[in-house]
Amino acid sequence: NVAYLEVLNLGKRLTIELFDAQGRRLDLMQKSNPGLGYYLPMDISSLTPGVYLIRVSDGEKFSTLRMVKE
Repeated sequence: NVAYLEVLNLGKRLTIELFDAQGRRLDLMQKSNPGLGYYLPMDISSLTPGVYLIRVSDGEKFSTLRMVKE
């Protein structure tokens, strides 16, 4: 299973963290953003069904997204 995270117009190095519902960090990725936006594939095949949080940060700002795996 693969989930795609759409990243738009940040133009900076990104830190992407995946947390479970209890707040435990399950994964940490750092990616360079080419600046115009892209889709970042995330392998979620090892995750059990449930609710997860994805936090994307550029060092100054961050967004937290909710993901449900069925």
